[in-house]
Amino acid sequence: MLAAQNMITQLTKQEIFWRKAWLWLLVLNPFINFVINPWQLGLTNLAGLCGCVIFSYVFYRCAYKKPGTRLLTFSLILLSISFAGDIIWAITSRFISEAEAISLVFLIFWTLSCYQLRKINRKLQIQRFLASEDYVNAIAMLRSATTLEDLETKFKAALCKQPRHCTAAVSGEYLAKKSALLGEESPG
Repeated sequence: MLAAQNMITQLTKQEIFWRKAWLWLLVLNPFINFVINPWQLGLTNLAGLCGCVIFSYVFYRCAYKKPGTRLLTFSLILLSISFAGDIIWAITSRFISEAEAISLVFLIFWTLSCYQLRKINRKLQIQRFLASEDYVNAIAMLRSATTLEDLETKFKAALCKQPRHCTAAVSGEYLAKKSALLGEESPG
């Protein structure tokens, strides 16, 4: 089973690049704040740095180590709002400092890397589901259905046990079994 998972979850060179880029940007994030705002090196900024490091660790665990998508989706929404505000501010402002320009460039790269990592993580989640016992059991359960009612009940039960974006994997088997059952039940 482990060999099958390793074989399935192989990433392309581009996907490996984006995962590494995201990780480097995550590590650099707390320190970029110090570069951008060197005049705020007081106690509050130190507390902010500690908070940023803790958030970075949680983000690392949820989005990189365990390839999740919820926190990445939430951050993409917040980053989009922040980016829109920064662009509006940059357009209305007549002067953009170097620190603000660095911050804007960092925000662009961070948003792009979060988007790419989210795509990669969705792919990994689907591949891991297809290599799991849950998928094998769902397919076996659907194949054992003898009536349309039984098929519907088993399909709903199978959908409850899988990630939402993996429904296509089980839906194909459901449709094949449904057409087979309809063929058997039709007169003639």
